[in-house]
Amino acid sequence: MYIHASQMRGSTHPVDMFFLRPPMEGIEGRSDTIRITATLRREEDGYLFAGHIATSVGLACALCNSVSQQVVELDFSLRYGLTGRTGSPSVGLPEDHELTTEECDMAELDDQGRIDLTRFSKDQIYLSLPLQPRCRRDCRGLCSLCGTDLNNGTCACTLPVSDPRLAALAQLRNRF
Repeated sequence: MYIHASQMRGSTHPVDMFFLRPPMEGIEGRSDTIRITATLRREEDGYLFAGHIATSVGLACALCNSVSQQVVELDFSLRYGLTGRTGSPSVGLPEDHELTTEECDMAELDDQGRIDLTRFSKDQIYLSLPLQPRCRRDCRGLCSLCGTDLNNGTCACTLPVSDPRLAALAQLRNRF
């Protein structure tokens, strides 16, 4: 799915698109629809693509490994630079040119002057995902000894006795 930025007429172009989420590593379950509602605006040095992405993804809980659907909704704003024939905004710059912050924040159009929405949406979704997803706020995880899901009940495991070398510290903790 592409937006042809180089063929854009006028200074702004509204974007309202639905498409199937491509397969993504670490995302479980079915492929849901992605909705992008945005505006592509032409600027002096490129394009500003700003708007909203909405979809849902299946994530494995970091504590109990159960998969739960989580809604992903995020606002984005990304600048695309005008490119040369090679597709790089740095075409024609000397080798020792030090990039500015603005140049580092600029993405590239492909060789045909298009924005690849599939790649763009995958990047934005990955950036918005939590590092350690949870199936629910009060997830108790798995028993470290037998692997029982503690959200579904308790297990018969007994916790190991503490290290006798640390008994003096335990007494201090209980005293205060």
